[in-house]
Amino acid sequence: MIKEDSCERWMTVARVREAKGLAEVMFFESARIYRLLHHNPAYEVALKKLQAAVASGMPVRVRLTRPHGDEIERITPIP
Repeated sequence: MIKEDSCERWMTVARVREAKGLAEVMFFESARIYRLLHHNPAYEVALKKLQAAVASGMPVRVRLTRPHGDEIERITPIP
């Protein structure tokens, strides 16, 4: 089980919007806009996982760079 205050949460992707230097990600479980920065070494892989999650409606495990932050470090889909 993931603790409420940890850096990881299961969330369902509502929308992904690419902007200059980042992708803005919105989740149904949160009113916040999260950011996947282009300089992240896993940017391309994470972006594809997020886009696939939008299409499938399946939740993903989102790891943030810090608790309660808005910068995405990693995306893990449900196996």
